[in-house]
Amino acid sequence: MPYISDTKTTLGLLQDRARLFEDRIFASHENQQLTIGQLRDLAKQTSSKLSECGVVAGDRVAVMLDNHLDNLVLFFALLWVRAVHVPVNTRLRHDSLSY
Repeated sequence: MPYISDTKTTLGLLQDRARLFEDRIFASHENQQLTIGQLRDLAKQTSSKLSECGVVAGDRVAVMLDNHLDNLVLFFALLWVRAVHVPVNTRLRHDSLSY
């Protein structure tokens, strides 16, 4: 059954879909799977930890993670905090990472 959301944000869409399809597989990597409900719950928990660490709305957070489910969780957690996910190439080394 097709479903079109009138939700205006990516985070709102995640919450909306998690309410409707909580147990549906959203992503898989190697031998791990993540349902949309699990993604919502893990992202919300991670956003609380980020807030405890001092991350606030508008902060830019450099993320140097390989393609993995944790990266997906962190992306949505940063949206929850209203911080900006700044991906950093995991192949960069030493001087390439200096600012």
